[in-house]
Amino acid sequence: MNYTSEKLNKSKQKFTVTFEKTEWEKFLTQAFEKTKGKFKVQGFRDGKAPRNLIEKQYGEMCFFDEALDIAFHEAYSEILHKETSFTPIESPSLALNSIDEKGISFSLEVEGLPEVVLSKKKGFGVVKGTPNVKEELVDAELMMLQDKQARFIEASSREAKNSDTVTIDFSGSIDGVKFEGGTGKDYRLVLGSHSFIDTFEDQIVGMKTGETKDVNVKFPEEYQAKELAGKDAIFEVKLSKIEEKELPALDDTFASNSSEFETLDALKASIKEKLMKEAEKRTQQEFENSLINAIVESATVEVPSAMIERQIDALLAEFEQTLAYRGLKLQDYVNYTKSSIEKIREQRKNEAEHIVKTRLVLGKLIDEEKIEVKEEEVEAKIATLAENRKKSVEEMKKLLSEKDLAYLENDIIMDKVVAYLVSNN
Repeated sequence: MNYTSEKLNKSKQKFTVTFEKTEWEKFLTQAFEKTKGKFKVQGFRDGKAPRNLIEKQYGEMCFFDEALDIAFHEAYSEILHKETSFTPIESPSLALNSIDEKGISFSLEVEGLPEVVLSKKKGFGVVKGTPNVKEELVDAELMMLQDKQARFIEASSREAKNSDTVTIDFSGSIDGVKFEGGTGKDYRLVLGSHSFIDTFEDQIVGMKTGETKDVNVKFPEEYQAKELAGKDAIFEVKLSKIEEKELPALDDTFASNSSEFETLDALKASIKEKLMKEAEKRTQQEFENSLINAIVESATVEVPSAMIERQIDALLAEFEQTLAYRGLKLQDYVNYTKSSIEKIREQRKNEAEHIVKTRLVLGKLIDEEKIEVKEEEVEAKIATLAENRKKSVEEMKKLLSEKDLAYLENDIIMDKVVAYLVSNN
C-alpha cells in the first residue's frame, strides 16, 4: 500500500491510498471467503460455489463493496499507526478515485484535532477577589432558621388575609364539566404565594372558615395542558381552616432551642463563619475559572464544526434529562416556548464552542507541561473516597468502574492544571 497526505485546512486531512492489483485481488478473495454463503448457485450447497461461478451469475462487481470495506479498514489502520501526530475526531469519508488493471485508488477525508497555539501560559494578571459576608446575609440565614421554628395558630374568628395558610377543598369545571386535575381536598395553600393561576388566591382573601365560594379564573393562553389553555373556569372552593404563622423571638432562648449555641450572638457568629467559608470557596473558584478563561481567550484554535455539533448533542441530552426529572419531554418544551430544536441548537452553539475550545486548550497545556497522573495519586484519591464512605480501599476499588476511574484521573489532572495556573499567575 502507498498513500499520500494533503492538509485541506488546519484540522482536515486528505489521504490518497493506492493498492496494487495483487493487493486488491487479496481483498477480493477475502471478501469472497467472508460473503460466499450469501450467494445461491444451482448445483452447489450454500457457501460451496466457486468464486468465478458466483461472479458469472451475480456480476463481476458482486464482491466489490465488501473488498473495498476491507481495503479501507486496512489502509486507515496503517495510516493512523504511522500518522502519530494526527488524531481523528470523526470517521473518514471515502471516495473512489480509480480501479483498473493497475489496482485501486481511493481517498479518505477526515477531520482531526485542530492545531492549538498557546500564546501565553503565565502572568495573566487575574486578581483574586476578597471574600466578604454582609450582615444582611447573616440575617437572612437567621430568618430561614426562624421560619423553620414557626408555629401555625388557627385564626377562625377572622377573615383570611395574604400570608395566611388556608386549608381548602376545591372542584374546578369548564362550562359545567369537571376537568382532570381540577379537584383537591384538604389542600394547604399560602395566600400570596401565587401557587395557583390568575387571581385564584386573591379571591380567597376575605373568606371565613366554613364559607363556600365560586372562584372565577382564566387559564393562560400558554398553559401547559392544551385542553385548558385560554379557557374560563369556575372553582367551587370551601375554606375549612385559616392559620397564621407565629415566628419565635430572635433571642438567646431561640438560639438554644434551634442550635447547639446558648446565645444569639454565638449563633450569629457561627452562621457568619459558615458563610465566610462558603464565600472563600466561591471566591477561589471564581479566581480559578477566570484563570482558565484567560488562557483559553489568549489561545489560537479553530474549533471544528463537527466537535461543536457533538458538544451541542451532549448539552441537549443533558437538558432533556433535566426536563425528564420535571416530567416534561423536550418536544413539550419546544411547543410551550414556540421554539424548535434547530433554534435551541443555535442558541447553545457559543456555549458548546467555548466548552470544546476550553478542553482543547487545557489539553495542549497538559501536553506541553507534561502534566501527568501518578498511580499513587489515584490510590490516594481512592483511599479518601473509601474513608468518606466508611469502606475499605479494596471494597472501594471493586465499586469503581473504568468510567469512575477515568473521572478520578481527570479530577487529579484538573487540580494540577489549576495549581499550575495559580502558581504562575
